[in-house]
Amino acid sequence: MKITKNRILEHEHNRIISIDILRAIVMILMVLDHTRGFWNGGTGINPTDLLNTYPALFFTRWITHFCAPIFVILTGMSAYISKKNNSKSNKLCFSLLFRRGLLLILLELTVVSIIWGGTVLQVIWVIGVSMIILSILQFFPSRLVGLLGLLVITFHNLIPEFNSSDIFSNLILSILHQSNIIRISSQNEIRVLYPLIPWIGVMALGYSLGEIYYWEKSSRGKFLITTGSIFIVLFMILRLFNIYGNPVPFQVQESFAFTIISFLNLEKYPPSFLFLLMTIGPMFLMLSFLERFNPQKNNPLLIFGRTPLFFYIVHLYLILFISATFRDILGYNTILFSFSLIFTYIVWAMMIVILYPICKYYYKLKFILKLRWTKYL
Repeated sequence: MKITKNRILEHEHNRIISIDILRAIVMILMVLDHTRGFWNGGTGINPTDLLNTYPALFFTRWITHFCAPIFVILTGMSAYISKKNNSKSNKLCFSLLFRRGLLLILLELTVVSIIWGGTVLQVIWVIGVSMIILSILQFFPSRLVGLLGLLVITFHNLIPEFNSSDIFSNLILSILHQSNIIRISSQNEIRVLYPLIPWIGVMALGYSLGEIYYWEKSSRGKFLITTGSIFIVLFMILRLFNIYGNPVPFQVQESFAFTIISFLNLEKYPPSFLFLLMTIGPMFLMLSFLERFNPQKNNPLLIFGRTPLFFYIVHLYLILFISATFRDILGYNTILFSFSLIFTYIVWAMMIVILYPICKYYYKLKFILKLRWTKYL
């Protein structure tokens, strides 16, 4: 099929460029995190363990904390914008979000879990379930949905953790609220890294925020800057004085660098209220900046931002392939796999270079040639 300029413009007409570029940025950071996990994980050092980490390793991990919250909230925004732009009925949106959510859950439990060597409930799973919940919430006014999301984000830390000897009860508690490893048998386990409750709140908040893209640009800019600043200031006050919002308090350390690390070292599994303030606040400022920067429609980042699910699956298998290839050549115990953070960054850059033409080709298949099967990925 011939690719025409009109077909490209038809696809781009309803896209919000700043959202697509921000999505691309966090996806690129996500690749850094997963590359570090594959290539630098041989040290056995937890990047957020203050007793063993070092600043470069910690901040390599910390910068990637922005990925999941921003990606989930942008997914909610995109759901609202898609509904509004295409004048979709509540019934049609319910069907689309519900089916998309089921597909994501299926992919997490099969295609994605293969990479991790077992059943691991992570970001794709939680986006899928949140979409299913959003398929119901979207019947209600968007601002009410946003208020519900904000309340969940703010107060979910008040829910106490429970331990149960019953496997089923423990699994339900873990799925809803507390990250855990559930041993089904001596050889089978389910690792719940992304409990649902806080992430459903993030998705709901994102859905309501889609409304701001139908305001005047000046009003939207003021809202983004004001809201982002409030989130950041509130985070700093609550964290500095250990008032509320994170299970592990901030403590002054022996050095200034580790004091900063302690201040920024927040709970991700599940994401604490302060973790979400720290990551979502700068997102508002970044969206405002991107709108002022006025990126062009031919920005190469848009290729990544508009093929997120395809990008996610391909990058995992690409990391696995590159890792296996180098380990066959160099051996697992080589210095490259043990502690060279520099090598992690080299592999990360190589990954992005390889992924770009692959995603660009898929972009043409999905949005320009409009091949039917691509709507599922």
